[in-house]
Amino acid sequence: MEKFFAPISGISTFGTYPICEDVSNIQADMAVLGIPFDMSASRVSGTKMGPQRIRESSSFKNPTIDGCYDFEKDKVFLGSDCKVVDMGNLDIIPADFSHNRKHIEEAIENIVKQNVIPVIIGGDHSVTVPVVSAYKENMVVLHIGAHLDWKEQKGDFYSNINTMAELSKLPNVERVVHAGIRGAENKKYEYEAAMASGDAIYSPKQAEKVGIDGILAEIPEGKKCFVDIDIAGFDCAIALGTARTVPGGLRYEFVNELLEKLSQKTEVIGFDVVEYAPDCDSTGFTENLATVIMINLMGNILAVKKGRR
Repeated sequence: MEKFFAPISGISTFGTYPICEDVSNIQADMAVLGIPFDMSASRVSGTKMGPQRIRESSSFKNPTIDGCYDFEKDKVFLGSDCKVVDMGNLDIIPADFSHNRKHIEEAIENIVKQNVIPVIIGGDHSVTVPVVSAYKENMVVLHIGAHLDWKEQKGDFYSNINTMAELSKLPNVERVVHAGIRGAENKKYEYEAAMASGDAIYSPKQAEKVGIDGILAEIPEGKKCFVDIDIAGFDCAIALGTARTVPGGLRYEFVNELLEKLSQKTEVIGFDVVEYAPDCDSTGFTENLATVIMINLMGNILAVKKGRR
């Protein structure tokens, strides 16, 4: 049957891309995986609904028909030679933290070992830890977010408020570069701990001052990079759909260009978009922002992979 533009028809997949029916044989450049986990949310739950809402929004972009055209650059990205599949949502067992963490790691390991780039939709920020820990190679993590997430945590438990502290313990994470950090929730001891770990930290004002090239200079040439996008990194005027909004965030244009140049400088081996809570934004604008950022970054990564910068 001929495919035509009908965004709310059929099965809801990211960008209307085909479903991956055999996870042991992923025939694609990229695989989209939803992780509907929000049991470690420190304030408001609901991010578990993020993956499906972003999928619904993405169907209106529909890159599977003729790709997406950037008239400013006069180029088509995510064209027919870019193979993307949707693997659906990962099964999550309520209240079983250790099982879910192991399950997430195994799912990412399965994708990566097949030389497929994972594109992850959360879920709360805690899912980033098992996602990154699944990689065997060393990397730098670029964190777009408002909160340092280096809070002290007691007991055998991981949370969305100590994600970066947990990442720093992983042997494959060489450094974290933060952009967009701001707000009264951040504590001095978090900043000191992150700096002692070798992180680079930029508030939105500092990021604009040093510019995109200044931030990219924090990532050494030849290093592989994982991009961690907490939706709270954006200004809440355009990203209200998150539980921990902070005014004065990053501009869409700045982040979009930063990620484009990052994908040209280094090998981006995967990324996630986390902390989108649909119930916090009745306008649907945040899910649209997340969708556009994802499609643009996917296109930029695959443009480099296919030799079309």
